[in-house]
Amino acid sequence: ITLVNELIDQYDLNVVHAYMTYIQTNASNCVQDSLKKIFKENIIKNTDEVVVLYGEDHMDDGTVIALNLNIKKDGTAVFDFTGTGWEVQQLAFSSFDLNYIS
Repeated sequence: ITLVNELIDQYDLNVVHAYMTYIQTNASNCVQDSLKKIFKENIIKNTDEVVVLYGEDHMDDGTVIALNLNIKKDGTAVFDFTGTGWEVQQLAFSSFDLNYIS
């Protein structure tokens, strides 16, 4: 928060908001481009206009993370986490991961 306030003091709130919008738009475009690429790479396997991909993994405590991803040609997608376990109340990282990160 302190750094954001410093940016606002230095450049003005409207300028900071504008750059936040530019960053969000760029991130959205990058994700859509990646989804379009995934669509093109997988459409041969599917005859529909939607590519459906499914993945599942487990957290250290065994909690399932499931993702059913439906991608359209235009790069829009639905991320469906049905089948994912309940929210866990502890850190998702092991102590090794936290030591490595810090």
